[in-house]
Amino acid sequence: MNDFQLISLIVDNEENLIEIRDTSRKICESLGFSHLEQVKITTSVSEIGRNIYEYAKKGTIQFFYINNKNKQGIKIVATDQGPGIKNLDKILQGKYISRTGMGSGIKGSRSLMDEFQIESLPQKGTSIHMSKYLLRDKTISQEELRSLHEEFNRISKTPKELLIAELEIQNKELLNLLEELNENKLKTESLNMELMETNLDIIALNKEMESKNTELDQLNKSLNQAVEQLNSKNSELKAFNYTVSHDLKAPLRGITGYSQELIRKHQTKLSERGVFCVNQITSASKQLDALIEDLLSYSKLDTEIFQKQEVKSKDLITSILDHRQSIIEENSIEVLSKLRDIKILGWENGLNHVISNLIDNAFKYTGKSNPPKVKIETKIKGEEFIFMITDNGIGFDMKYHDRMYELFHRLVRREDFEGTGAGLAIVKKIIEKHKGKIWAKSEPGKGATFTFTLPVK
Repeated sequence: MNDFQLISLIVDNEENLIEIRDTSRKICESLGFSHLEQVKITTSVSEIGRNIYEYAKKGTIQFFYINNKNKQGIKIVATDQGPGIKNLDKILQGKYISRTGMGSGIKGSRSLMDEFQIESLPQKGTSIHMSKYLLRDKTISQEELRSLHEEFNRISKTPKELLIAELEIQNKELLNLLEELNENKLKTESLNMELMETNLDIIALNKEMESKNTELDQLNKSLNQAVEQLNSKNSELKAFNYTVSHDLKAPLRGITGYSQELIRKHQTKLSERGVFCVNQITSASKQLDALIEDLLSYSKLDTEIFQKQEVKSKDLITSILDHRQSIIEENSIEVLSKLRDIKILGWENGLNHVISNLIDNAFKYTGKSNPPKVKIETKIKGEEFIFMITDNGIGFDMKYHDRMYELFHRLVRREDFEGTGAGLAIVKKIIEKHKGKIWAKSEPGKGATFTFTLPVK
């Protein structure tokens, strides 16, 4: 199997550009690219699509799955019958950018892909072939590819009016929320105060229920109205966080890309201090990208509707450990697993995220132990699945137990252990969406045990 075409899309209007970007992201996610690689590919495809629309008016973009010489990945072929590109050599060398900006997108797209070929002839159009390979082996079967082909073609037939309407709604919400942010914060604080006061009133009124049933009913109505208003404002704030986070990622991708290019292509021309500064920029960009991505993940969980399916817990945990075998060997981690073959009805991607995060935390916080030890156990009790992971790491003070599940709350210094502080907040929210529970037991310097339970069905 060499190249398998997943979908071919036409570029001839603004709506197509939205569809192409969204399709590119979904294809990359389906093929198993990391989030950073998804961003690079989607950005490249968007830039090329924009060039086709602005300068050739019409063209096509085709997506292929490639499997050549033990290398798997994605290939994008973009063609048009436009006027061609003048000064192509200078553009690729970064020596020419037109007054309209043509050239910067082509050069930037090439820097983000593993392979990039372009041919352009006057009045005969332009053809671009660009590829990106997966960093790990992930061969996809013909049956899976056909399923992806059918799915993406089905999505591409979604009425364009829906895409336009969605974009208009997002733009309108962003403008409104930017103007009303301060006002909403004040209103939310006020509503929180009202809710607290109303709760106190309810407690007092319950004691007088026999004589004041009428008053209590009225106060319950007021309470419900206050809760509805609070939920509405919280939803607006979540939408604001989600939209702003997306807008922040666009310039961040540029900062990361150009700083990486400085180190890769121009390091010899920089002073030692210059190299240090560029590396600091790259590190800060990656850290901010991780924070934004965690914020997006956390925000989306409230509205995520997942399809339940049968998950084999033992296979899932074994697969997670297999992917971390190099880490285990490199750090001489003693991993003891006692896994029962238990089937769970749940959200497989979500459970993968939960267990991966808890295992990664155990590996991270046992880094200074000699030797580092991690024990993983699963069992079933009644109708509940129980997962336990124990380590001999740094541990923590139990008085901080509840706070460590708060978003971006860290119990350790960033200089000592990397991370954003969002991991356990996301884990807790996924488990709660499964109607499960999570807790931990620990002492400083004596390791920790994290346990979560889920309904089996």
